[in-house]
Amino acid sequence: MEQHGVAYVSGGGDEADMQSMLAIAARFNVRLTMVDARRGKPLGGATVVVASQEGRPMLHMTASGPLFYMRLKPGTYRLAVGYQGRDQMRDVVVAREPLELTFRLPVNTLEDDWLLCATPCPRR
Repeated sequence: MEQHGVAYVSGGGDEADMQSMLAIAARFNVRLTMVDARRGKPLGGATVVVASQEGRPMLHMTASGPLFYMRLKPGTYRLAVGYQGRDQMRDVVVAREPLELTFRLPVNTLEDDWLLCATPCPRR
């Protein structure tokens, strides 16, 4: 896939897909892995945004799995990776050696979002 001249691929949702992603990893010079910060488990569905050093948007995608690979030209970029409305930003310099970055993202689980009421809700 390609967006604004940036080639990318995402996946790794199951074991076979993970092996396929690892097999093509060498074709990409920036490789992101997203995991649940609390449990350390692979996390799909994160938003990945890449902007140039000047702030020009280059890529805005939702990862289909915990692995997200892209091919960027040498230079400085701002990466923003987010999940459930919480973003983590990193400035990265792409040079000759590939970058391997892991984003540990906080995840709200259902039990974190429960609201207990002291009185019953009125029926309508």
